[in-house]
Amino acid sequence: MSKYVYLFELDSVRKTDEEIIVGQAALYDEIVTNGNIVVLTYNQMVDSRGFFSLLKNGEYKEALLKLFDSGVIKISQYGDIRTVSQYLMDSIEDDKQFIYSALPLKYSQKRLTAIMKRCLLYSDLSEIYEYGQLALALKKNENGEQYNDDYKNRRDELIDIFVEVDNDGEHQTNLSWDAMAEILENLYSFMETVIKLSMMHDIYISPRADGELGCWKFSSILDKVIRLYVPKDNVELWGSAQTILDNIYKQNKNENNRSVYIRKLKKLVETGTNVKGCQYAQAIVDLCYNYACESSISNVSRHYDVRDLEDWGSACHGENTFECDFSKRLKRTWDGGRKRDERYLVDEKNDFKTFKLGKYRPPKIVNAARIVGYVKDKPEIDRNYVFYYENNAKKDKHRRKLKLLCGILKKIVFAILCFLIVISPELTGDYWTAKAMQNSWIKPAVAF
Repeated sequence: MSKYVYLFELDSVRKTDEEIIVGQAALYDEIVTNGNIVVLTYNQMVDSRGFFSLLKNGEYKEALLKLFDSGVIKISQYGDIRTVSQYLMDSIEDDKQFIYSALPLKYSQKRLTAIMKRCLLYSDLSEIYEYGQLALALKKNENGEQYNDDYKNRRDELIDIFVEVDNDGEHQTNLSWDAMAEILENLYSFMETVIKLSMMHDIYISPRADGELGCWKFSSILDKVIRLYVPKDNVELWGSAQTILDNIYKQNKNENNRSVYIRKLKKLVETGTNVKGCQYAQAIVDLCYNYACESSISNVSRHYDVRDLEDWGSACHGENTFECDFSKRLKRTWDGGRKRDERYLVDEKNDFKTFKLGKYRPPKIVNAARIVGYVKDKPEIDRNYVFYYENNAKKDKHRRKLKLLCGILKKIVFAILCFLIVISPELTGDYWTAKAMQNSWIKPAVAF
């Protein structure tokens, strides 16, 4: 049996090239090596630079859609939002000051978000496609052909969709035609995938009822962590982050929006609060948010006893405690503060950094899609009992390997049979022709 698995490594805030490598490796490993089903949240799918950057590659996009269709990647619904399109439309409503970690989009770009909503509402990408083509045309003629009035109006329209609107008025963009073209091209590719995923009904998992979550909501998990967790290392840094988060929590009890905490941490840095402490605080916030996301997924397999969150430290001892799992993840995530200025409290920007495939080589999701094709039956989980992630992990991995080898062997045998069927008429034909010629050989005439 497979397990539903949530991957912290695919969190949308993990957007450096190295973090994308780690996330793609974890995705590949769970699907191919362990034979599990990776469950994504809406946020992971919509706002992951790992996915967004790689979706521009047509081969990667088709492979990802194939993995969804094969049943090895699913999306967990949340609340009454049923599809990725609905989630994206809901997140860019006018009254929501969303922060996207990966999409080259700001909530203050009212006209661009309006275009996105129309494209999603009508499943029609022609409007954003036309603007993208216009940006490409302007890029080619950047050095100056004279345009007619209609073309100038279209040019002004293109500039206008990137204008930012806030309480202080409108702010013009300083983006180049090249940057505009790349943003629109990437948004087009992304929304094309979103629309396709919204029409694949079997990839969605029904959400847990809000009443079931209880102590597993983000605010509850964060509250318990900052009150009860006792660090084994980085004690001084933990104390600084704990004080910062405790003050924010007291002002925002029952707030389950991670963006609120990140904004407040940024403001504290601007007012002179210890930068490293605030960055460490975001690492804690991000982990608690991911635990909450994991808990929102039905039948998900975890590395710890869930009773620990209900009554801290009372459920079990050893390595299966929430505290132990949190400690390991925090140490691995913080990584000694390496590249912390690139990973934490990074300002929201409209530019888009393409993933450098030449510099890094992630595990090929294209290969994963092909390997999964060797196993015909779709993975299933035991819906009556949710196992620990580590339960029978070695045996399951061994069974998975045997299953893949059997599938590959079947393909090879089938290919050999097909080859023999194709060439056998020619081989047998040549044999019988030679035989017939041998039997009908005319001996030379004897002279009398």
